[in-house]
Amino acid sequence: LLGIVFTYRAVSREVEVTRLKSDFIAAVSHEFRSPLTSMSTLLERLDGGKVRDEEMLNKYHRVIRQELHRLSLLINGLLDFARLEDGKKEFSLEPSNLFELARESVNSFHNLGHADRVNLVEPQIPDHPVVAADRIAIAQCIQNLIDNALKYSPTGAPVLVQTGRENGEVFLEVS
Repeated sequence: LLGIVFTYRAVSREVEVTRLKSDFIAAVSHEFRSPLTSMSTLLERLDGGKVRDEEMLNKYHRVIRQELHRLSLLINGLLDFARLEDGKKEFSLEPSNLFELARESVNSFHNLGHADRVNLVEPQIPDHPVVAADRIAIAQCIQNLIDNALKYSPTGAPVLVQTGRENGEVFLEVS
């Protein structure tokens, strides 16, 4: 009887680990597919000669560069995840203007065609919060929050990004 219980627990754990790995692979695949699809679409338009306007050509090239950067961040994120699990991840903390980090992330979504939905709320305070942060890690977090808000909000719902201070603490909010 003890052997059956032990075997059941071992098999249940293996099934759960397999399910988690499958979910992780599906999520990562989806995250990689978005920038690849954007770049593929833009490159098809460029290769087909459908874009002749110099301003649009520049915009397409800018978006492709941003999507390549996004892919690079995703790959680095996967590597960071592995380092975190091994206890080897080091963060590079430096003084960072939280509002400027938010602005850069919002602008990257504007360049991807979401200018009508993603908006940065100008803070009510005169000086923008400066925090000790790993700029790359925080930017990736902000982009993930905005991306999730776009995916899981009702179609056409605005996504607002706001930074500020409240009760002596700094905050960043994506709603």
